[in-house]
Amino acid sequence: MSDNAHADNAGRKQRGRPFTPGVSGNPGGKPKGCRNRAGILLEAISDSDLVAVVTKLVTQAKAGDMTAIKILLDRLIPPPRTRAVTLDLPSFADGNAKSRAAALAAVLDAMAVGQIDPSQAEMIAGLVETTARASENCGGF
Repeated sequence: MSDNAHADNAGRKQRGRPFTPGVSGNPGGKPKGCRNRAGILLEAISDSDLVAVVTKLVTQAKAGDMTAIKILLDRLIPPPRTRAVTLDLPSFADGNAKSRAAALAAVLDAMAVGQIDPSQAEMIAGLVETTARASENCGGF
């Protein structure tokens, strides 16, 4: 690149595609067998070292170190999944607005008594609405 061309581009931010078509910025690409840093570090830790690290982590957690406790709990106890719920809903497949309203009322009642939580009620109500719309569009199931 000539000095003049470099001077012309010095004040502007490069936009678009900096390389001409068919010419890569790294023509050799990633070398075969190249490994990332995490894989190399993991391989460098021996089994006895791993046991020592875990033992130290458990010791610190037992001593009340909240960071160690969080690390252990995050790894040992998976986040809770949504639980399956069973609701007795009136049929709303006929597309009738009254039957749809009755099904939505049953969902609201189940949430009110604590049978399902609000996020589950929202999800079920959405399914009721989607099913009712599909029933209307298809002339019933």
